[in-house]
Parts: sequence; structure tokens; C-alpha cells
Amino acid sequence: MNLKSLSIKGLVVALAFALLVGLGEAAPRAKKNPSRVKRPQPTKTLRGKQRPGRQKPRAGRKRRPSPRPAQARAAKNKNRRQPNKKKSANRNQAQRKAGQAAKLNPRQVAFFEQRIRPVLVKHCYQCHSAKAKEVEGELYVDTRQGLLEGGQSGPAIVPGKPEESLLLEALKYESLEMPPEGKLPDAVIRDFERWIRMGAPDPRTGKLVRKKMDVSQGRDFWAYQPPRKYPAPSVRNTSWPTDSVDRFILARLEAAGLEPVEDADPATLIRRVSFDLTGLPPRPEDVQAFVANPTLENYTQYVDRLLASQEFAQRWAQHWLDVVRFGESTGKDVNVTYPFAWRYRNYVVEAFHQDKPFNRFIVEQIAGDLLPAKNEKERERLIVATGFLALGPKTAVGPEEQRLMDIVDDQIEATFTVFMGTTVHCARCHDHKFDPIPTQDYYAIAGIFRSTEVLDGVGRLRRNQPTGRFAYVSPGADEKLKAYKEYRRKRQQLNDEITKVTRQRLAARRANPKRLKQLDERLRQLRRQLNQLELNPPPMPMMAMGVADRDNPRDIHVLLRGDIRQRGELVPRGFLSVLGASEVKIPQGQSGRLQLARWIASRQNPLTARVIVNRVWAKLFGRGLVPTVDNFGSMGQKPSHPELLDTLAVEFMDQGWSLKRLIRRLVLSHTYRLSSRFDPHAYEVDGDNVLRWRMQPRRLDAEAIRDAMLEAAGILQHDPPAEGSPVMRMGVVRLRNNLPKELKGEGTNVRSLYLPRIRNNLPEVLKVFDAADPSYIVGQRDVTTVPLQALFLMNSPEVRRIAEAFARRLEEELPGTQPEARIRRAYLLALAREPEADELQRALQFVADGESDRIWADFCQALFASAEFRYLY
Repeated sequence: MNLKSLSIKGLVVALAFALLVGLGEAAPRAKKNPSRVKRPQPTKTLRGKQRPGRQKPRAGRKRRPSPRPAQARAAKNKNRRQPNKKKSANRNQAQRKAGQAAKLNPRQVAFFEQRIRPVLVKHCYQCHSAKAKEVEGELYVDTRQGLLEGGQSGPAIVPGKPEESLLLEALKYESLEMPPEGKLPDAVIRDFERWIRMGAPDPRTGKLVRKKMDVSQGRDFWAYQPPRKYPAPSVRNTSWPTDSVDRFILARLEAAGLEPVEDADPATLIRRVSFDLTGLPPRPEDVQAFVANPTLENYTQYVDRLLASQEFAQRWAQHWLDVVRFGESTGKDVNVTYPFAWRYRNYVVEAFHQDKPFNRFIVEQIAGDLLPAKNEKERERLIVATGFLALGPKTAVGPEEQRLMDIVDDQIEATFTVFMGTTVHCARCHDHKFDPIPTQDYYAIAGIFRSTEVLDGVGRLRRNQPTGRFAYVSPGADEKLKAYKEYRRKRQQLNDEITKVTRQRLAARRANPKRLKQLDERLRQLRRQLNQLELNPPPMPMMAMGVADRDNPRDIHVLLRGDIRQRGELVPRGFLSVLGASEVKIPQGQSGRLQLARWIASRQNPLTARVIVNRVWAKLFGRGLVPTVDNFGSMGQKPSHPELLDTLAVEFMDQGWSLKRLIRRLVLSHTYRLSSRFDPHAYEVDGDNVLRWRMQPRRLDAEAIRDAMLEAAGILQHDPPAEGSPVMRMGVVRLRNNLPKELKGEGTNVRSLYLPRIRNNLPEVLKVFDAADPSYIVGQRDVTTVPLQALFLMNSPEVRRIAEAFARRLEEELPGTQPEARIRRAYLLALAREPEADELQRALQFVADGESDRIWADFCQALFASAEFRYLY
């Protein structure tokens, strides 16, 4: 988007539209511990707009201050004296009886017919009846049952209690404003108040018929159609394409009257592909060799070498961890550590290194514990894989059932957004506003995850300490754990006794020499026992985060508006009806998780292959063929090259779901090897580079910037830390805002992938350069350019430490040489190219004018702070 072309009026309109979309889609339910919603908005129940907080009153009329909405009052009142539970449980039944009783009084019925029904018909039916084109807030006022059940915010009326009736609040313009075209006369409002106080008599006997989502019609949407392979289109410039990918791209360019820019120069290309595949700069010798002989054959060999490296697996594992919201603590209100989350991280690295077929990768993460294993090592790995479902953010406080349903919601969001680009979790409180996903589908899937136990070691918070258990993934785990606990108990007992005897010895040292001798002997015996005990400690079972099926898998009820206290119909466990998943049957006694995993990973699922192919494309080209990489629904953007996306998806499945093969194909394409040169004509036609007439310049992400500095300095630790993670040494503990130093990632040289990922408190270098927030699914990171980034590179002690190591490397590799040789070496290490003549002269002048003991560190830090260091072209 060209920001200069946006007027102020245009920005206002765009922001207003974004706000309306947010209001319609992510309406949270009213409760003390709401489910995770990124931007909760007030829920519209009645037609009309939410009243602004500081709106000026209309001329000639005074408004009383707006009270809290009914939802907010309900949440606040939770901390007060609780209402009669029996009365609350039978509320709907009492409301129906009240309506039926009122029906028997002819005078009250006449009052409704003369004073109430005409107002509803005239002012409300247009948006709140079965005949309405779109029912606002799911509220129907054309039947008695509709008013009693209400919409998204709860019952519209409470017979006999006008002060608790949302409908009356809206008529008075106290919370919502109904009707929106203007407030009704005070006399009419008093009639409604009187009607509700007399018990809301309503002779309408028709049943509430809510509009059902047309799922069958929703199947016509492009993303729900099976992908198919298209023949590569013909192009005029037949010498340019090297792959069918290029033909699809070039055909669209030629149709728009454009042509691709020239190829990138060798130094730029090798730096680009090195960072894209490994997250690290190329070695100086590789740069020099490729610049001297930049053939396609040499480039292909270099790509193959990168794909086979451990660094490739580490780089692409980081991309995956962004999407699966990997973190090493719970986040939220009580931040509790996940000491074994790192096992899942290492599992992902191994999977990318082995090029595990992506469909198998899916099944292992959702249902690895239910798969057969050849040996104990494979069994451990499969259980660790299910950490995907266990390591999401969660709370350790609040009602148990609410906490468990929030975990289920996180699992549904992760599973369907990550693998299928579908926002199923939006149907938790009501039918999906934009996609053909009814609430029944949500609870069909929720039954699967509610029948699954999460083993994350956290559980409930009791006495300010978290409780819970982990998945034990070694043979004889229960016996080993029992023996280890007994060992810990005996060791603690001996230590306590040694402390006690030591204190007695100090007291008897002067007063009782005979007693002192006895205590010395006792102290020696205790220490011998302790040493003997510690020489042979029992093995501790390997623990991990994971999931397991519960003993009694069961279906669950729809929760009306997501409220655990209001149950609706019982829904059989199943999948998405829009994709025909009703044909998949779940065997008796099983949760259905394995069947769900296999359904998601099957060729018959039209979304899975498209979504992962699009994710890979976005990482390599800076923008997905579908720009909204996490949303393939109607609120997402349509693909810019639908035939190319479908063809890549089908061929990806045909070629064994191999991610390495897909990535290799894309980076070898002519489209990937283009330069980033600006073309004014092409920019005028396609300013956002949707048609791919050039390679889009991109800033390195936070991890690549830090790792590139460490690599240039020659101090990067490529192998994973032997201890797994500093978080493991802490165990399951509640964290405060002031983290221990080892959790801040300072002073360590490990790859950024292995830095602690504490929710709400990432290492500073990651926060400054827009690292993914581990509390959310992040398929595409934000990229900001703010002064804090430049200040960080100039003033951070950590950056200075690395710059000094870089200077020492230059001195050690080129001792006693002229400054020019060191400068050339520094440019190759930091920027993967030789300096230009004028750059060389400026650098020589810089090091000549500075203090000899620190000038080279200043020079290295200046390279780190340059824009070229942070960008790919």
C-alpha cells in the first residue's frame, strides 16, 4: 500500500471498517476468565451502535450517565454475594412459566397487543426476526421464546425485573441504543417497563426458529474446493522460465504488460539464499568462490549443501515455532514455567533435519501418543511431539471447568489455524460470522480435546504454587519416579539430620567435651550415609509435555454463548461439516484425536497442503500467494496466483509431502533469483509487487540479526545446549517480572532459537526487532522501523560484547597486517561482499583517527548498525 496516497478521510474510513470487523468476529463471552481473544470488543446484541464514551448529548435532551453493560455488571457481581443457585439454574424455566401465566390474563395480553407488539414490529423486526436478512446479535424478538433466550449478551428480558432486562436498557439508551435511528418516546419506554414488571405477558406461541448457516452453500468457497493441478501457461518470453513456477509468474506479468527485472548479482543472491535457508550469513570463502564462478550448477550445489545442514533445520524450526505459539511458560495472569517445553523444540529441529513428511509431522503432533512405536526411543519421540497441544498459554486460576475449556479453545485454535488456516475457534460462542462453521462443529471438535488430558506440569494453582503432572516417556516411569522420590526424601532427611547435629556440636563445643566427641562420631556416620546414597542415585524418568486420552472419552454439550453454566444440546464428537467430515466415524472408547489428525493430514482435505505451501512461499518471498497466511476464510485475502497455489499443493503431496524438496524448487526458480531493483513503471502498475516483478527487499528477523552478529564474531554456538534450556533447571515455579539473568539470554552465544522463550518477557534483542509473541499464532511477523532499534545497536552492552569479539577475531586471523586487509575481511564476514573503493577509504580514515584500543570494536559495531547488515536485497 502506498501510504502517501491515503487521505485522512480514507484512513478514518479504513479504521472504522477494521473496528466493525473486530466487533463482529471476536465477540467474547462475559465471564471472569474469558477465553483468549486478542482484541475483545463489546458484543452487539441489539441493532444499533455502541454508545461512545464521551459523546455529547443531543440538543434539548439530557442523558443519565451510562451504567455498566449487563455483561460487565455480571462479571463484577461474581465477587459479591452469590445469588440463589437453584433459582439461577432454573431461570429459563421460570421465565417460560411467567410468560405462560401472564398469557392467562386478558387485560395484560391486551396491553401487549396494543402497546408492545406494534412497537416491536415497527422498530425491531427488520433486524431481529426470522424474516430479517441478517439477524443482529442473534436476538429474535418475534417470539416470546426469542426474547426470553435472548442473543449473544443473554436474555433480552427478565420477566418481573425491568432493571435486569437488557431490552429496556437499550430502549433507554443506557448501554446499547435501540432503535438506532432515534430514541423512542418516554411514554413508550414506560410501557415496556410496565409490561416487563407485570411478567412480560406475550400471547405469541410460535417456536423460536433461528436461522441456520447454509453449510452446503459454503462449500462453494474457493478454499473448500479440492486443489487441482493446472498445466503451465504459455508465455512469450520462453527463454526466461526455468520451472513451471516461473511460467505461472511470467504469464501474469505479461498479461499486465510487465516484465521481470534483471537477476540479482552473485554476492546478493548467495547472501539471500544463505539467510533464507539457514538464518546465517554465507562463509567468506563461499562468497568468493561463487562470485568468481556464478553458474546455476554451482548455485544448485550450494543450495543442496545448505538444505542438508543442521543450520537449515534450526532456521525452519524457528519458523514453525512461531506458528505453534511455542513458549516456555504459561503467560497470562500467573506465569508458570514449562521446564520441559524444550524437548518439543528439539523434536521440531530433528523433524526438519530428517525432512519428515509433512503429513506424518501433523499426525505425530496431534496424536503421536496414539501411534504404534517400533522401540522405546520412538515412543519417547512421539509423546514429545504432542507437546504441540500442551505448550499453549493458559491460566492456573479460576473454576476448573472454565480453565479446561479455555485449554480446549487454545488447542482448537492452534490445530485448525496452524494446519488449515481456518478460524474455527471463532465459533465458540456463536455460529462463525463469516465462514460456514456452526457452533455445533466447534463443540463436536471440543469434545475430542475435552476427552484429552493435558500433561504440562502446571494444573491448578494451590497455595500460590502450581500443581500438575507431566508425561513420562521412559519405560517403567511410575516405578522410577517412585524410587526417585524416595531417594530425594532420604537425602533430605539426612541433610536435615546433619544440620541438626552440626548445631548441637556448636552448642556443646565448650560446655561438654564428652558430648562433643559423640556428636563428631554421629556427624561422620551421617555424612558417610549421605555420600553412599548419592553415589547410586536411582534414574529419574524422562519427563516431557504432552497429552493422553482420558479413560472416559465423551461428547459435550454446546455452551450457550460460551458460558460453562448454560448448556445446550449434546453434540457428537466430529470434525468440520463444511468439508464433509461427518463421514469420519470415531470408534467407541476413543477420543477421536487420531482420526482428527489423519483427516487433517489426508489428501482429501483441501486446505492442509495449500496452507503449508503458502507458508513456505511467504517465508521465501516475503509475501504469501495468499497474503493472510493464517486465514484462508472469507475474511482472508484471495490468492494472487490461484492456479500456481493449487499446482504447488498437488505436486507437494505427489512428491511425498517433502518440505525440503518444495523449498529447493522455489529457491532454484528464476523468480527467486531476481534482483530487488526498483522499476518505476512496474511500481505504478503493481506497487505492492503482487505479481512478483522483482524480489521484495526484506529486513532480517530478530533471530537472524543476533545470530549474524555472533557468526561474524566467530563465537556462535551452533549445537543445541547440552542442558536443554535454562528453564529446566528452575523446575515448575511461578515467575515474577524480574527474571533471573539466565532467562534473559544475556552473555550466551547459543543460537537465538535456543534462547529462553518466557511469555510476557522475551530477551531484549528479540523484543526490539519484532520477534513473534509466543502467546499467539504468528504466521507472518510484524516488521517495524523505530528509533529504538538503532539505539539498541549503538548502546546495548550485549551488542558491544559481540563487537569486541569480532574485533579480536580480526586481530587473531590477521595479526600484524595492514588495516586494509582487516577491513576487507570484516566486510566479507558481516556483509558478504568486498567494500567499494570509497567505503574502503572511509573505513581506513575511521580506524586511523580513533583510539587504538577500541577503534576496531567501534568499526565492527558500526557494521552491525548499518542498514545493509539488517536487510536482504
